[in-house]
Amino acid sequence: MDEIELPETAEELIQQYFSASSTIKEQEIIKAEAENKLKNLLQEAPKGRTDTHRVIWKNVVSNRLDTKSLKNAHPDIYGEFTKESVSRRFEIKEVKE
Repeated sequence: MDEIELPETAEELIQQYFSASSTIKEQEIIKAEAENKLKNLLQEAPKGRTDTHRVIWKNVVSNRLDTKSLKNAHPDIYGEFTKESVSRRFEIKEVKE
């Protein structure tokens, strides 16, 4: 079974989904703007404070495995330690007839 017909109630859920997604996007824009303004206030300082909050924007160093280089240099080792993962993607697309 590749596709089923959803009940009429699904349309209301789809609208709720789109409405919430729109609100989230708007709030993410507001959040990003506030973050950028705070970063501008910090300039090069890694920390800043107000009477009630401390704002921290510092460099963080992490080491990650370069899988592309490993695959090119040692494909046998890469293959031995590669693990397949499966997930499901959720999408809503408008039907155009």
